[in-house]
Amino acid sequence: RSLINAAGSSASMLKSTGAWVVNLYSSYFATAPTNALGFSAIPVGSKGSSSFTTANAFFITTAQYSSSYAYAVVLTNDSDNIIVDDYYKTNYFSLRCVQNAASN
Repeated sequence: RSLINAAGSSASMLKSTGAWVVNLYSSYFATAPTNALGFSAIPVGSKGSSSFTTANAFFITTAQYSSSYAYAVVLTNDSDNIIVDDYYKTNYFSLRCVQNAASN
């Protein structure tokens, strides 16, 4: 949650530059990636979803919704919103380890 809070819910701050196709014809507002926070997310999709490989990035979290579902963070090419929703654990989403910054 702290990474999402730092991004201010702006997905462009987490997306790598040059890897995302900004869909200018979408009905949604899309912002060019800046990677301002250095997270460098790239669109890799998920198991069995080849159509998502250039459009979405899914990151599973450790937060479980139920025994079959877990929460995931989703970034898409046609929106600057960071989506957090529950998905089947068998979707085989990407995993990204993030260390909290040391507090002084």
